[in-house]
Amino acid sequence: MLYVGALEAKKNVVALLRAFDELLRRRPELPHALVLAGGRGGQAFDVEQALGELGPARSRVQLLGHVPEEALLDLYARADLFAYLSRYEGFGLPPLEAMTAGVPTIVADRASLPEVVGDGAVLVDPDDAPAVARAMLELLSSPDQARTWVERGRVRARAFSWAAAAARLVEVYRQAHARFAARS
Repeated sequence: MLYVGALEAKKNVVALLRAFDELLRRRPELPHALVLAGGRGGQAFDVEQALGELGPARSRVQLLGHVPEEALLDLYARADLFAYLSRYEGFGLPPLEAMTAGVPTIVADRASLPEVVGDGAVLVDPDDAPAVARAMLELLSSPDQARTWVERGRVRARAFSWAAAAARLVEVYRQAHARFAARS
């Protein structure tokens, strides 16, 4: 299982750790680890303290720190599930990357994330660890469900591209210039 992003309070990594712990309390036979790929952000939290509060998940969390982009592709390719429970996002690029890579994705039903992922990811209340754990278990134990979410995620991710974003930005600048010129 994979998380990619800064290890800071607003990303709600503590909730992800609690949900993973809840999952392993219910199903200790699952072979999964939770891989956290990302450096400490500006609103860092005490990762070691959060890990110390865990039960069965404590020994199955891997902290990778910052990961170069080329290594991220490999992490996405190996992941059975991607989870992103952030409480605040300006956009939310990591879930989009996961969906593009064909990873079943779970995101918080907060901020911009529902708009970004559309119907391509499972939306959860990030503060409800049992609900997040149920969503994780459903994706991990049902290959058909996982495949459905992978396909939906890939379809949604294709709606985004850097070329389209640049074209929209150019159009915004044109409109702003036209309004400014009309006032002059």
